[in-house]
Amino acid sequence: MPNYTFQLLCLYFGLVEVFLIGTAFKGLWAAHTHVNWNYDLYFHNHRWAWVRKTMWALAHVLVFPTQHHHHHARGPNSARNVTSTLAIYDWLVFGTLAIETSKPKVYGWRQKDPEANSVLKRYFCWDVRPYVPKAPAPAPAPAPSQSSA
Repeated sequence: MPNYTFQLLCLYFGLVEVFLIGTAFKGLWAAHTHVNWNYDLYFHNHRWAWVRKTMWALAHVLVFPTQHHHHHARGPNSARNVTSTLAIYDWLVFGTLAIETSKPKVYGWRQKDPEANSVLKRYFCWDVRPYVPKAPAPAPAPAPSQSSA
């Protein structure tokens, strides 16, 4: 949503160049977070403390590949890091920022066994089957009528 707001405001105020540069940056950075480059792990686990601290600070502003990959992984932080460009939204607005220092071990959606058999539980996080209206029972067939000739 913030991307659309930014884009609409730029166009409304006639800032076409800012709109184009911002949209190109957002698109390229979002594509960058979805590739399997894990260079950020090198900096998160660097032997020099100042490099680790700098990367930690940058990860509060921009989303890096490993951060977003944990969003697609099975694990305790799979419901976090939902933005693909600016981590500041995850950090300050949504409260969902999680900075990881290792690659995800398993990717996928399902986290618990009950979710394996219920699409509704998978998407809504609870089993909504009791609240779904049941189909009406079919009406009984009319009895054949006896006609006298």
